[in-house]
Amino acid sequence: MDPYQHVKDGVKYPPLLLITGAVDQRVAPWNSGKFGARVMAASPATPVWYRTDDQFGHFATNANAQAQEYADLFAFLDAQLGQSENPL
Repeated sequence: MDPYQHVKDGVKYPPLLLITGAVDQRVAPWNSGKFGARVMAASPATPVWYRTDDQFGHFATNANAQAQEYADLFAFLDAQLGQSENPL
């Protein structure tokens, strides 16, 4: 499945946090960027955040990397819940 192919212009998409690993052997890291750019073009009001880690692939490799990922996840959630009257 290629999610890029399913993005439709004018649809209001929910806020996105796209997480990728620069050394992921399952999914090319640029796929997240391409998908996020397509969503931003189709729905300019949709917040799209990117998180790329140059040390891991499909999963975090250690507790420190996992903690950093959770910190970014909670920052994204905090930003989205604080910005709208109808969060997520």
